[in-house]
Amino acid sequence: MGSCSAGSWAGRKIAALTLVSTVLIATALASPAAAQPDDAQGQAALLFEQGVAARTRGDARQAALHFAAADARLANSAALLAALKAVLLTEDALLAMELADRASRDPFDEGLRSAAVALRDKFAKRCGRIKLRCGRMRAGCALSIDGGDVAVDAWHWVAVGQRRLRVSSGTRHRARSVEVSAGVSLELDPEQWLGPQSGPTLAPTTEVGGGLVAPAWFWLSVGLTTGFGAATVASAVDTIALHDDFEQSPAAGPAREGQLAQDRTNALLAANLSLVALTTTLGIAAFWRGESSRAVKGSAQLWRGGLKLGVAASF
Repeated sequence: MGSCSAGSWAGRKIAALTLVSTVLIATALASPAAAQPDDAQGQAALLFEQGVAARTRGDARQAALHFAAADARLANSAALLAALKAVLLTEDALLAMELADRASRDPFDEGLRSAAVALRDKFAKRCGRIKLRCGRMRAGCALSIDGGDVAVDAWHWVAVGQRRLRVSSGTRHRARSVEVSAGVSLELDPEQWLGPQSGPTLAPTTEVGGGLVAPAWFWLSVGLTTGFGAATVASAVDTIALHDDFEQSPAAGPAREGQLAQDRTNALLAANLSLVALTTTLGIAAFWRGESSRAVKGSAQLWRGGLKLGVAASF
């Protein structure tokens, strides 16, 4: 009887230890999965928190990368704006221009638009863009820039200077060096690139970049126009009051004051109209991307069977 009880107790002890071990192993295996959310929203939130931590410790570039990754995982204007503001504090022109392009997805978001303009003003002249246009020839069509493979039919920001490009199509491939100038877009045609050609010289491409003047001048003019507008309204109200006083009691003194007030109002109105015209001009110069900064869809033939450079849309 005692032997059976001892054996039963030993069996229960072994079973309990086995259960505890199983629970501990399961917990250990489940911990990594719990630390890494499997849903897009959870992963984006984790990346955003990592961005906040990097920003807090003063690592602006790492913060921009985390914020950008959070936005890429789950599109969010707050994460993208945080990335734009963080990268502005760095000298990473390629990341900055890539994020500025991403901000164009919401042209009505004033925060994103203003941050993108600031990035282009600072970084646009430090880099250019390259794209291999494969179209229906995507099978076997490939591009590498400075030894790194990149996606085709998409724009890629590169630093100014000589870049080594390798274009492949099926079993054919050819590598050449090209000079990338500041603020230009080079669209390559694989058939022309791979065709018979000796020593091509790149044709000039349409320059793309920021506005003709800094946006700060536009906003300064907006402030002056607003101030003069308020002064004009106040002067007009004062002129009307003086006119009413003169009609009630005509006299030389009030008449002279009324005339001076009228002249002052006319001068302010003329100045305000001039400022409105100036503000409009500065707004166009600062923000509009016209033909001088927009590449028109097309191409430039170089030599017989040579390279064809398409002209791309403005960034």
